Amino acid sequence: MDYKAPDNVYWLFSSSSQAIAAFIGFLTAGFYFVLDKMDSQVARDSTLNEINQEIKRSHFTKLKTICVLTGASILFSLGLVFGNGFDFGLKNVCVIVVSLVNVATISWAISFVIGIIDPDNIDKAAKKLIRENKNLFAAGTADKGDSVRIGEFIEQFVVLEKAVRDLDAKYELSWQLRDKYKTYTPMNELFRTMLQRRLVDAQTVDALQEVNKVRNLAAHGQIDRVDRRISDMLAELVRKLQDVLNRNG
Repeated sequence: MDYKAPDNVYWLFSSSSQAIAAFIGFLTAGFYFVLDKMDSQVARDSTLNEINQEIKRSHFTKLKTICVLTGASILFSLGLVFGNGFDFGLKNVCVIVVSLVNVATISWAISFVIGIIDPDNIDKAAKKLIRENKNLFAAGTADKGDSVRIGEFIEQFVVLEKAVRDLDAKYELSWQLRDKYKTYTPMNELFRTMLQRRLVDAQTVDALQEVNKVRNLAAHGQIDRVDRRISDMLAELVRKLQDVLNRNG
């Protein structure tokens, strides 16, 4: 195919830059709509907090790549349109290279769209986080002395959550968040408020966030057992929070 015809090159690459810009504009708008839906999910189910944060990080990384490719596509296409009136030896090579960049941009954008609507996003993100935090969990074949059953851990966590909710009711920790979370304030938000009110110290909040993360991942992943260190940490946190309740009772 002869790409040296000025009208063909001008029409192809001026149109492609406009089409790509419009496509990415609609895609970005749709992405922000998805982000809003994800925030609404967390407001209804706080166990999705870490998982949705991981999904957002993954989407953001892909979106940055799309933005770079889009910028390159538009600049290269417009540059080729501008240089189309000149006769230079590498013109055909430039046409091929810019065409490949345009195709890569569109292909990556389509892949991104498929990724953000994937119904298995939560399961995939949960499994990824569990693999990255495998020191917090124990496989079913692990030494039973070094781990506890997930059911036992969840039972312990219910006691912890009750203590946190009791503190919330007593000190109205979620009062300032009532507009954002009308029915249910996520645990991590309460942990931060407890720190601000000086009911607990920063080290305790870090531990609370860690056990809460384990509970959240266990709720959405195939977990058999939890490392005993986490179970012991949970038991100590329950004791601390109950002491706070009694000391200020």
